[in-house]
Amino acid sequence: MKFGGFLVALSLLPGPGIVGAAMADTAMARPQDEFAQGAYLTLLPGAVRLELELSPGEGVVAPVLAQLDPDRDGQISAAEAGSYGARVMSRLSLRLDGDAAEWDLRAVRTMSYDDLASGDGAITLAAEVVRPDAAGPHRVDFRNGYDVPGALYATNVFVAKGAGYVVDWQRRSEDGRDYAVTFRRLQ
Repeated sequence: MKFGGFLVALSLLPGPGIVGAAMADTAMARPQDEFAQGAYLTLLPGAVRLELELSPGEGVVAPVLAQLDPDRDGQISAAEAGSYGARVMSRLSLRLDGDAAEWDLRAVRTMSYDDLASGDGAITLAAEVVRPDAAGPHRVDFRNGYDVPGALYATNVFVAKGAGYVVDWQRRSEDGRDYAVTFRRLQ
C-alpha cells in the first residue's frame, strides 16, 4: 500500500460529508458491543475514492485505542493515527475490472481519545485509487477484511456529480464484507 500522507481532524479530499455526518449521529446510537464499519465508494473520472467510517462501541473499543495510542498518553497523534490507518487499509482490497488495485491513503481523521473511549467517537479513513477511465462497462470489487470483535460491515457506492457514469448493478455478501458494482460511462 502506498501511504500518501495523512492528517488528523482534516481531510484532504472532499467527500460525501452528509453521509459522514449521518454516520457520526448513528455512531452514538449503536450498541456497545458493535464495531460499525461503513465504507463509501465514490466513482470519479479516473479514480475510485473510499471513505471508511469506523465506529467502535464502548464494549469493543479497548483494542482499537491500544493500537491508536500505543504510548498510552491519552492523546492520538497524527503519526499514531496514520499508523493505525495504514494497518486498517492493508486489510481492505479492491479489484478494478478484475485487476488488483493499490489504495493511496490520503487522510485519517479521529475524534478525541475520550470520545472514542466512551463509544461515541469515530475514525474516518480517506483513500483513493487511480483507474483507467475507458468507455464501456466496468466492475469494482471491494472487500473489507478488517476483522475485529463485533464488526458490522456496510458498503455503498456514490457517483460523483457530473462524472457521467450510471450504476448497472450492485451486490453485497450476506455479512456485508464483500461488495461488487458494475457501471458504465454515459458518453
